[in-house]
Amino acid sequence: MFILTVVSLFVGIGLIWQTSRENNAAEKRHAGERQSDREQIAGLNRSVETQTQNNETQYVRSRDEIHRLQDQLTDLKKDITTTELRRKLGALEGQLEKALTPAPKARLRTSFWMAGIMNEPISEIYVPVDENVVTVELLLLNQSDVNAKNGGFWLRICDACKYHKEPVGFQHPLGALEVERLLQFVDLPSGSASQKLTVEIEIPSDAHGKMVILTKYRCENCEIEKDWQQLWVTLGRISWHKS
Repeated sequence: MFILTVVSLFVGIGLIWQTSRENNAAEKRHAGERQSDREQIAGLNRSVETQTQNNETQYVRSRDEIHRLQDQLTDLKKDITTTELRRKLGALEGQLEKALTPAPKARLRTSFWMAGIMNEPISEIYVPVDENVVTVELLLLNQSDVNAKNGGFWLRICDACKYHKEPVGFQHPLGALEVERLLQFVDLPSGSASQKLTVEIEIPSDAHGKMVILTKYRCENCEIEKDWQQLWVTLGRISWHKS
């Protein structure tokens, strides 16, 4: 689709250039022929609008091709003398600039669940240990202005830990570490949170202090997150002392 659009843009620019040269040569005798230029620019304008829409929906663009179109438009403006056509080409250049502007990206945050939480993610909590099992409740928050589309949420517990129960909705992808699980999602709208994600983790009997849970996400239109997000759990164990 993109390639066909770019080709149509090149064809349209060539037709405008050719028509403009002919009109300049016979400006005094054929003023009415400027309507042909207007129609050609209108067609080119529609092609650019289509290209911009494709960039926004598919996020597939070729900057080199669009830059070449800009260069051709700049050269074409030098040969066009009528104010109306120069104004229309100027507007067309503005649309090409818009097509080159990177689409905004969604940015997600992981948090421990708490009723009503949306503004400030919680990254550290205290959790009591029940027979070497720690139960945590997580959320995936979208605090950006962009809807997150077609993504995955990775969960990694400590190497010495294991899942007491398989967390609902998660899967263990082929080739992933035993301590990793993946939750796939279709859409996480701007300003919203995922459903509560309950994870039961079995820890070693001698584990004390703090435990870290790592998370990472990927989606079709998300920022690329290089590092794992960290969630810290203070393990609540009751110490019994002999009298």
